Amino acid sequence: MELRLLALVAAASLACGTRAPEPRDVKYLTVFVSKDGEIAADGQEVSLSRLEDELDKAKAANAVVLFAREPSERGRAGHAMLVLKTIQARELKIRFCTARDCSDAIGPDGKLRPE
Repeated sequence: MELRLLALVAAASLACGTRAPEPRDVKYLTVFVSKDGEIAADGQEVSLSRLEDELDKAKAANAVVLFAREPSERGRAGHAMLVLKTIQARELKIRFCTARDCSDAIGPDGKLRPE
């Protein structure tokens, strides 16, 4: 499962590398998946169906998804994989973050940092 997640991340990264950087004032949705499988959208815990609603709104707003996850035990990346597939199914732009709150992608002014 972990290898599939890495392959999905690699494919998304390659696709991201071929496009121009996002403007700083673009709208975004932060998505975080904990090692226990809990999902948060813009800092609020949500169910997968609620996340789907939020992703649909993000798609309509032409927003970027800022995605972060906690490292999980080997073979337990299923929730993160499911969330990534849900994002990918909507063909949303995605930016991978290392910080839980995606602050490594968001500047102090609330706008996206340059990639």
